[in-house]
Amino acid sequence: MNGIQLKPQAARYKRASFDEDEVSAGGGSVPSGVGSAVGVGGLGGGISPALDGSSTVLNVGHDPSRPSISLSGLHFRRRHGLCGHQCTTYECCLTILLMFSSAALLAVFLFGPNGFTRGTHMTISTHAVPGVCLAPECITVASAILSAMNHKVDPCDDFYEFACGGWVKQNPLPDGKSIWSTFGKLWQENQLVMKNILDDDTRPTNSVAERLAKTYYLSCLDQNSTIEALGSTPIDELLSQLGGWNISSSGFNVTSWKLQSAIELAQNTYSRSVFFAWMVAPDERNSSRHIITLDQGGLTLPSRDYYLNKTDREKTVTALKQYITQVGVLMGSNEEEAKTQAESIVNLELRMAEVTMPEDERRDEKALYNKMRIMDLQRLASFIDWVSFFRSGFSLVNISVTGRTEVVVLVPSYFRQLSVIIKDILAKPTGKITLANYIGWQTVNSLVGALAPSFREAQRVLQRALMGADGAEATWRQCISDTNNVLGLALSSMFVREVFDEQSKPVAEQMVREVKNAFKENLPYLNWMDDETRELAKDKADHVTDMIGFPSFISDRDKLDAKFEGLEMREAEYFDNNLRISQWMLLKNMRRLQRPSQRGEWDMSPIQVNAYYTPSKNQIVFPAGILQAPFYDKNYPRELKAVVEQPYYRSLSTAG
Repeated sequence: MNGIQLKPQAARYKRASFDEDEVSAGGGSVPSGVGSAVGVGGLGGGISPALDGSSTVLNVGHDPSRPSISLSGLHFRRRHGLCGHQCTTYECCLTILLMFSSAALLAVFLFGPNGFTRGTHMTISTHAVPGVCLAPECITVASAILSAMNHKVDPCDDFYEFACGGWVKQNPLPDGKSIWSTFGKLWQENQLVMKNILDDDTRPTNSVAERLAKTYYLSCLDQNSTIEALGSTPIDELLSQLGGWNISSSGFNVTSWKLQSAIELAQNTYSRSVFFAWMVAPDERNSSRHIITLDQGGLTLPSRDYYLNKTDREKTVTALKQYITQVGVLMGSNEEEAKTQAESIVNLELRMAEVTMPEDERRDEKALYNKMRIMDLQRLASFIDWVSFFRSGFSLVNISVTGRTEVVVLVPSYFRQLSVIIKDILAKPTGKITLANYIGWQTVNSLVGALAPSFREAQRVLQRALMGADGAEATWRQCISDTNNVLGLALSSMFVREVFDEQSKPVAEQMVREVKNAFKENLPYLNWMDDETRELAKDKADHVTDMIGFPSFISDRDKLDAKFEGLEMREAEYFDNNLRISQWMLLKNMRRLQRPSQRGEWDMSPIQVNAYYTPSKNQIVFPAGILQAPFYDKNYPRELKAVVEQPYYRSLSTAG
């Protein structure tokens, strides 16, 4: 289940993907970064970990939480031949429907600007069109296209309403959603598939990894109300280890509190995002190796604009203060004191937002690659001892770190100015209290989703301010998304075995090859390219790696289990399960520092309804989750399988 935990920016890991509104691990009802408590805390303070702890997972459309085509439309079990074979009554009815559908579609697509004028009416023929696909899949998708249209509207007046009006009318905005799309609907179907699998106690789980996923899912469902009974106890205990939180009743000793220790514990023991984010990631200039990478981070709201934009600021910042205040009250503070402390936390975040680089300035990959030694980082931002900071983490995996160890700092200006802000605050009598409250708040906020329902209810005021939507998805949907965020490969093993048509893989692979060949054949005719650029484009196209459906190892029990070695889950310990996963992922990620980068690693759960391109690996991935109707079916007409083309062309854009 999910609280509002918002991922930091990490453009260095940005991938070209579908800019959809609803899906990554599957669309959501709350802003980017809302997911499981661990899914947002992420590695080294907030950069969400890859599925095996190797890299980063950035949500493409929305966030890793919730996100129809009817279920029967999702996975075609029975295949039929083309027009001409003997049909059942059902098929014959669909064939008749196709006759009408084909004529209507032809009218839409064949009448261009020279032939479709105001007042034009579509005449529907009752004769079959030669060469038109009459397979059940074609008939079904033609019907869906027609159903999505609003034929009462003149396309010359409102083409969007003409093309999509029927879909909008048939698909009202669900509770808790500020946006809704076909991506979100497909994700809901995928969720239902997983629910049926996980709820079936008679179904054997094939591996330790799959049992981990089921145990985590059950701990999230919390059918025995263990989470509610614990109240704030789990987070109180964690805050005490961080030195206490002045807002809560966990106790706080300003004399003994140390900024260095608090940041090290929050980041490198509990993997919470405070002030900045860091992780071990592939080196942008040498994709065969890994390097420590640091980025700006540590804001509660989705981006700096929510703090600084005059239009949004009053509403969102006020809601944030109310959210912090209510959480403080739930943790034992009186309301007036909680308000005062919330004000100081938000004021600090406002200052951090002012020095945070805007997203539109992070598009230049070269400008974001700033390699330096840790001793150089110390001169850049001296608010903590950086060698000590990294040693506190890497000592857990027996890796030595010195002042000469190299790191990449994505936004040096942020760290330089953050150091000024922190030193300025520490110079004030209440400085330690302000910084401790901020670190405590970031820790609590990242774990709100693992606390009692009253804590999740407290964040609704912020949800409404950010999204203009209220309500929440069913608990089981939240828990499916949560499990996918943190144990996506284990969950995908069951999903693929249940519904994925493996014949989709070779068909999709063939389409990608054809797109690649068409691109290369067209290169000589692109006059805006010089010869050198043309050769570079061809070379890049030749070396793009295509990964379709799912990684093969998830079908091998031993290999899948090896990916989750050392991880433990307990059914009645949802909060602790979140901490276990985040700590396990952090350790696994840090071990990458001494290992070569592997191009074939998946950075996205195969269940996700998306596709993406990773520039540093020159890799295109089409997960099984999106290779489903209505986006893709191996028996669809080729024109309707173009979903595989978009990430390929994006691989050759500026992001590539």
